[in-house]
Amino acid sequence: LDQTLAWIAENKMYAILDFHSIGYPPAEDFESAYDGIYLTSTEEWKQFWRDVARHYRDNKTVVFYELFNEPVFPGYSFDIHSVYCNQSDWLGWRDSVEDVVGIIQHIDRQKIILVGGLSWAYDISYALTAPIRADNIVYSTHPYPNSNWHTTWQNAFGKVKDKYPVMETEFGFDLNGDKAESKYKGGHRYRNDIMLFLDEKRISWVAWCFSNKWMPTLLADKNGNPNEAGHFFRDKLRR
Repeated sequence: LDQTLAWIAENKMYAILDFHSIGYPPAEDFESAYDGIYLTSTEEWKQFWRDVARHYRDNKTVVFYELFNEPVFPGYSFDIHSVYCNQSDWLGWRDSVEDVVGIIQHIDRQKIILVGGLSWAYDISYALTAPIRADNIVYSTHPYPNSNWHTTWQNAFGKVKDKYPVMETEFGFDLNGDKAESKYKGGHRYRNDIMLFLDEKRISWVAWCFSNKWMPTLLADKNGNPNEAGHFFRDKLRR
């Protein structure tokens, strides 16, 4: 990680450090799929941020700590006819967040802390009535083509941006599969609609994923050649 951050600094870029798991820490419930790569514990989560905050508190390349990649909710399901997050789930998540934010800020008060919403980091709407009670907080969202199965972008994070800082820290599209652009339920093409929405709301964004295997991919092969999504986002960055 130190070597990667040195390369990033040489190229005059900045970094987000992210605890990359999926689950609901208040219930010690973590995603078991994908060969268990997301399985963790709240204690490991806390210890990770103690170690990272101590090691990188004076590192100017690291600007953001993204607290937990994709929080969900108890009994989570992606079935449109199934359960969805609620205010109680958010309050449980907020308590966990504030605990870990306190650990970090006791060591490092300079970094901006990114806090994802529930429903795979998509829905931060509950922050309007129950915000994180700490400084240097930015809310993060992941609006994929299949994310708006229950609530719209405006309801999930657009209204929050009118009151609090919001950053889009993961999104993208494939031509097929779980993140296929065709899964978008809007009236036009996902790629154009999401960029227009982010621009109108003045929300900064990070595209996912600089890989030819981890979907949705931006690369067509291991040599770094962009695929269709890669060309789209590269053109946006160049403009």
